[in-house]
Amino acid sequence: MSRGILESKIDRFAAGQIMAIGGLMSIFSCPLLGESSNKIGRNKLLDITFATSAKSMLFPVMFL
Repeated sequence: MSRGILESKIDRFAAGQIMAIGGLMSIFSCPLLGESSNKIGRNKLLDITFATSAKSMLFPVMFL
């Protein structure tokens, strides 16, 4: 589990639920990303995906 979630005084059950929702969302995002890559191009979508991932990882670090 993410150490940041537990450090923010969220109980273990809620932290597990947050991680489970993230995993569930990743299952459904694969077909969406595949279809999007066919429309806008794989390189452009890869750039968008990496930028979004970087922002989402930095957000909790910057605002604990």
